[in-house]
Amino acid sequence: GQNDLPVRVVRELLGPEKIIGWSVGNEAQAAAANNLEADYIGLSPIFSTNTKTEDLEPPLGISGLKALRKISKHPIVCIGGITSENAGEIAVSGADGIAVVSAISQANDPEKATQELKNIICQTGTKQ
Repeated sequence: GQNDLPVRVVRELLGPEKIIGWSVGNEAQAAAANNLEADYIGLSPIFSTNTKTEDLEPPLGISGLKALRKISKHPIVCIGGITSENAGEIAVSGADGIAVVSAISQANDPEKATQELKNIICQTGTKQ
């Protein structure tokens, strides 16, 4: 997140082989992230979410994802409000991956929900 340890410090602590992400919630943060040694950016929130409610920018939506895709040199992992109903659109709109909590943890059948999301993402060609 924006208030976590700087990426350069984390990289020094963990070394070059560890995967490090940096959370962004707007265009200015995405542009600034281009100067960081992060492996990806976590775009959050893409949609409204009840999982995390503090310190969030307004939801970016698909138009925000497309705008940040044009700015970012890093792979983008979308976070926030992702469901089986919107995962495909996220994938074809420039995301390289998704991070999901509620769509799985609150599902009646978490294994089935996970498989459904995986199928949607694999069908659209987005990496996991």
